[in-house]
Amino acid sequence: MQDSGNKQKQDRVLRGKIRKQLILAAKLLVTLALCGLIIWQADWSTIFETARRADPALILVVFLSMVLNVSISAYKWQVLLRLHGENFGFIHLRRYYFIAVFFNNFLPSSIGGDTYRVYKTYQVAASKTAAVLAVVNERMTGIIALVILGFFGGVVVWFQSQTRQPEIEMVLFIFGAVMAGSVLMLLFSKKIASRFASHPKFPQKIKILLQHLGDYRRHPRETSQVVLISFLFHIFTFFWMMMLIWAVGGRLDPFKLMLAVAVSNLVAVLPISINGIGLMDGSFIYVVSRLGMDFNRALMVMLLIRTLLIALSLIGGLYYLNERKSLDLEKIRKQPTEIIPTK
Repeated sequence: MQDSGNKQKQDRVLRGKIRKQLILAAKLLVTLALCGLIIWQADWSTIFETARRADPALILVVFLSMVLNVSISAYKWQVLLRLHGENFGFIHLRRYYFIAVFFNNFLPSSIGGDTYRVYKTYQVAASKTAAVLAVVNERMTGIIALVILGFFGGVVVWFQSQTRQPEIEMVLFIFGAVMAGSVLMLLFSKKIASRFASHPKFPQKIKILLQHLGDYRRHPRETSQVVLISFLFHIFTFFWMMMLIWAVGGRLDPFKLMLAVAVSNLVAVLPISINGIGLMDGSFIYVVSRLGMDFNRALMVMLLIRTLLIALSLIGGLYYLNERKSLDLEKIRKQPTEIIPTK
């Protein structure tokens, strides 16, 4: 009987590995197909000429701005941890964030950057749920802020447009639905959470999660900080992306850029390519091309972003080399990323 149970367990593990390999292969095919489509449509003589004339000073400023963005994100992560009663030094969290960027770009997809960040705080935090929630909500608040800014930019573009574009109307509808859902969740979460938490048969682990969600209502100052940092992060991102467009000789209305960045980042969340490669690039190029920017310059902007992101990741790589002897990658792979750990 025991041998039969072990055999079934081994079969499940094997099927799980095969499924992961098939999913990875499918993502790789989608990534290659999307990148191939972009490459096929490009005029490479124009792109090389654009690269030759690009302003290196502006590109350097953009890279330094990307480095600063990581620090902003690390500070927001610190505020969220503090909001949940966990105190971590900013210097340590910034180093973890740089390594997370490196993990996202150079290590296996099973060890994502967010998983690593959870691991580094989860192992020493007094509340395990708080360690996970801080990472999840650092992402979620950023997405919501981006949707709001994208919606605002889309409304301005829609009113400025001489002809009503159905794609913009559809995006505005989706963004509006996300915003409305977020507001409803904030309005009714306390009532719903209290009802579930009081039920005797409700799982204890979920009750702990709901209790931590109340931290945001009990700490309005830190919550306001998180919201403000989320908006400032994206506004700063729009600024350095505009500088990158200027660096390659392009021009784009700031509101159109806000809409394009919001759309491309949300599309990249879809789990059908490797790290959003091809999805983010293709959707950004498509949107800004529809809004009046030259296709080849838009592609040049995305190529520069990918190149600068590699350089940014190498900073995390240097941090990783200093601590890799103390890291157990297999343990990180098994790190819980769902918000269900015990306290």
